[in-house]
Amino acid sequence: MTNESIAPTSVESESASPADTIGRIDAPATATTPAQRLDDDVVVAWIGGSDLELDGRSLPSAVSARSPQIAGRSLTIVADVTIGPLPATIRDRVERAAVRNVDALIVPLSPSWLTWNGHDDCHGLTPPHAFYSCILDPAPGTDVTALRAEVADLIDTIVETGIPAYLYVIPHSIDALTDPLLADRLASLDATFTALDPRVDRVTYVGHVVTRDLDRISEGVEFFDMVHPTPVGVERLADFFAAQLPLVLRLTPN
Repeated sequence: MTNESIAPTSVESESASPADTIGRIDAPATATTPAQRLDDDVVVAWIGGSDLELDGRSLPSAVSARSPQIAGRSLTIVADVTIGPLPATIRDRVERAAVRNVDALIVPLSPSWLTWNGHDDCHGLTPPHAFYSCILDPAPGTDVTALRAEVADLIDTIVETGIPAYLYVIPHSIDALTDPLLADRLASLDATFTALDPRVDRVTYVGHVVTRDLDRISEGVEFFDMVHPTPVGVERLADFFAAQLPLVLRLTPN
């Protein structure tokens, strides 16, 4: 299922306070004012899964409501959400966004892409962290090299579009990041993502779980589970992303 929404913005946002930052990038990207007139919006395709939108809660919409600007221009955020996407699905969505001539891309990266081949052995496991631990522990016969290659292919596709992009590993609760069932595995997958950094000037790449540096994003308050934010969590994450986008999206003249 795919859900697309367009939410224009017009008012410059306030910066997040230090307590609300998540692995914050403090120095602006080397952005220049694009050749279009300043009254033309920057069109950003935010492409991902249920960590972006679920049950009426939308992180892209909450960011739009904060009205960030980039290089003096307002944002129009196009949310392209597929529930449970694999890298190939996201790659297809990136290619479609490129055909539509968007100005920038935002793509969350899921650790499960590096470990899970779609098998059903993990479903029904409780508590929830046991399910996620199963997802992050490759089943016998899983070709993890092939899974990594699929993620690398997605990243290559993003680079080949030539469109400025912001890639980050999806937010996780502090409970997941500190659970002995998950902590070492997530840290190892962070290292794998870091190794996939394309090191391209127009791409800002955060190869670790983006909430690692944030104090207390807790299940039961900001998150329902490991990766799905509550309404409170959506608002807190939106504060961060609204402040970050002007710093991380490296627009160039066209």
